[in-house]
Amino acid sequence: MNSKKIIDYIDQNRENFIEFLKKLISKDTTNINHGIDGGHELNGQEIIISKFKELGLDIETFEPENKKLKKYAEASLGHNYQNRPNVVGVLKGKDSKNHKSIILNGHIDTMPFNKIDQWYSHPLEPKIIDNKLYGRGACDMKGGLAALILAVESLIKCNCDIKGDIILESVVDEEGGGNGTLACIDNGYKADLAVVAEPTELKIMRSHMGWVFFKMDVEGKSLHSGLKWLGVNAIEKTIKIINGLKELESEWLLKKRNSILPPPTINFGTINGGTAGSVVPDNCRVDFGVHFLPEDADSNGLGSIVEREIIDRIKLISNGDQWLKNHKPKLKKYQEGSPFEFKSDEDYLKVFSSNFEKIRDNEKAVIAGSE
Repeated sequence: MNSKKIIDYIDQNRENFIEFLKKLISKDTTNINHGIDGGHELNGQEIIISKFKELGLDIETFEPENKKLKKYAEASLGHNYQNRPNVVGVLKGKDSKNHKSIILNGHIDTMPFNKIDQWYSHPLEPKIIDNKLYGRGACDMKGGLAALILAVESLIKCNCDIKGDIILESVVDEEGGGNGTLACIDNGYKADLAVVAEPTELKIMRSHMGWVFFKMDVEGKSLHSGLKWLGVNAIEKTIKIINGLKELESEWLLKKRNSILPPPTINFGTINGGTAGSVVPDNCRVDFGVHFLPEDADSNGLGSIVEREIIDRIKLISNGDQWLKNHKPKLKKYQEGSPFEFKSDEDYLKVFSSNFEKIRDNEKAVIAGSE
């Protein structure tokens, strides 16, 4: 494969490639309420379909289905997928049976945007300022998705000898938990290697932490704050549990190590409770997430071991409290994802690193892990 020919083609088509990315950014593909209430991905997927047709790929479009995904522990169920199709394009290799295949995966959905007055320009009006492209999704991750597609275009236009299959996946609902990619797996798409073009500051990520997200409801006893001692403040009880879980996090920091990943964490994302400053709150809800190391995954690659640690610690805290031991917090897991870690001597890492350094004028490739 003539790498110089490919690089020359990319250089010659630089402006066309940038315009393709701008076109993607200009389309509203926001994910609504983390996918529960739907999304606008079809606006961008229509552009992807057109490009895949132009490249002569075998195309399949399909909407994720909750009833098919419910068998997967990592599925985030109850999302609305009307008019939210995945788009998959396959470039068939000349000798697929005897050569390895690759999946190139990127998500078309973005998080919603607000505070328009704080943007350089409208989020859907991409602009280049100081050699940087601004617009919703430019980084996460229409830039990466466009790079994958245009890399395949370059291979095709340069008449490269493609022996194994290349599978391009433009998926929906990544910001809602990843059901789009899960639906691709359920539809039978698999390969010897998958590359996901999330922004990584040009680092090659060979490992990623797993995660589990929870909602916890704590009960109290309400009455006027003038008689606070006769009630039970649910927010204060929640803080007691939070502090106990922070102690667990500190224990993890001391015990758990990985050569390239940070220690596991517990993050408290939202807390809601009560009705007024004059009322002792009888309810409090906390939304929190745990990121855990690959070596702490269970036999299925999931977070049941870490989940049990969380449950046991909450039980320990509750049993030491006169109110909580008889009014146990209600914990609900609502999302999880598996970690992964590849060995440092994997052949693909050597290939990626070598090509990175060649293209980046001997800049050292950084092999890293991601939260």
